[in-house]
Parts: sequence; structure tokens; C-alpha cells
Amino acid sequence: MLRSVLIVTCITVTTQDVIQYFVTSTERNKMAEESKVYRVNPVFLKRIKKIWLETTIETKKKVEESDVVNAVLYKFLDQISINDVKEYRREIKGKDE
Repeated sequence: MLRSVLIVTCITVTTQDVIQYFVTSTERNKMAEESKVYRVNPVFLKRIKKIWLETTIETKKKVEESDVVNAVLYKFLDQISINDVKEYRREIKGKDE
């Protein structure tokens, strides 16, 4: 459940961040063939699609929307705290702790 809320920490993910993830993800995919489906909050979908489109146009390569989401995790996963998760749940999901 924790990983499904990590996108909230992403304030700025640039096209360059997605490209960097796209280049290095190929190497990481060779090491692990595991994946898990997570629900992305609809609040973030418009921004994900915008970055996906910009990246696809700039790189002229097939880039998946999941590459954008994974670029966010790649760049910010180590920075997230329990308080970030609590803040997300309170502000975005409207759930009190």
C-alpha cells in the first residue's frame, strides 16, 4: 500500500528525468522481471499523460506511461517519509489518521 501513494512527493518531474529513467530502466529490467499493478490517483493522471507525451515527442521512442510513474519512484522513493504518506492521505484522500 505504501508504494501506491509515493507519487505525491513529485512536484517537478521533467522530460529529462523520464529519459534518464528510460535509459537506465533497461539495465534494471534485466536484473528483475517482477512487477506489481498499483492504482494511480486520478489527480495525477493529467500530469503523467502530459510528461509522457512530451517525452515521447522529444525522444521519438516508444515510452510508456508507466515509465513516467517509475521515473517518479526512481527520483523520489528514497526521499519520502512516513509524514509524507500521512499528508497525502489527509490532503488528497481526505482520510484522517
